[in-house]
Amino acid sequence: MIFFLVLSRMPFPLLYILADILYFFSFHVIGYRKKVVMNNLRKSFPEKSEMEIKEIARRFYINLSDTIVETIKAITITEKEFTKRVKVNEAPFLHKYYEQGQSVILMAMHQSNWEWGFLGASLFSPFQMDAVYSKVQNPFFEKLMLRIRSRFGAHMIEKQELYKQLIARKEITRSIGLISDQGPHKDIGAYWTKFLNQETAFFVGAEKVARKMKYPVIFVYGDREKRGHYIITYKEIAAPPFLPNENYILESFVRALEEVILHKPENWLWSHRRWKYKNKPAKIKVDQ
Repeated sequence: MIFFLVLSRMPFPLLYILADILYFFSFHVIGYRKKVVMNNLRKSFPEKSEMEIKEIARRFYINLSDTIVETIKAITITEKEFTKRVKVNEAPFLHKYYEQGQSVILMAMHQSNWEWGFLGASLFSPFQMDAVYSKVQNPFFEKLMLRIRSRFGAHMIEKQELYKQLIARKEITRSIGLISDQGPHKDIGAYWTKFLNQETAFFVGAEKVARKMKYPVIFVYGDREKRGHYIITYKEIAAPPFLPNENYILESFVRALEEVILHKPENWLWSHRRWKYKNKPAKIKVDQ
């Protein structure tokens, strides 16, 4: 932990030198998951030339390296410094729901610096943030990431505890943050749809929670204005009474997700084995 604390206290110019070194080795020397990245990009953008694909990949590794060092910086970054670097587009509907005592669901993605995105949602939103996360197997990094993600007051909920916590904390006006662009395991029921030119599976949990709790659903994403500076945008994608169409909330999220990725593809997490499984669609029932 001391090593990361020392790194975190380094000034941003030095951290970005470290990021540049990390980018050079991960892209040019080691080729970290480069085969996965290139394969994902080629299948997602069949219309692009090989030169264009390589350029997106190169910029992706720059974004990933910046995200890593900025996440380390988040261990000790002050609210004052963070506020200088992260802004929020106006979202009056958030304040409307808060004043009504209405909790909401935030559906996010692994795009730009998603860790700073959740910190921003915790710091700038009127809501108490309940952030749902997947447990890290390594105890040291589990402790480290919980420390980072709860810096500005987020209540962390391990995904296996989500439904229990929904009931236990239902009297609190809160935003429930879910990063929802990862692919489910092949044995888990999923919603399948066309995404980035491929049949793709998505977790159904957010749809189930929204319908069960009757919470509005808001898509949130960050965009890098320049190195180390971001702007967070909220977009309402569904609100009760929900349409009866099965999985329409998820479909709305997928289309919003795709639009952001197509705008700046280098900012998405292409190193994830997103299309590992090719299962048949699994029918699910949701509460109306």
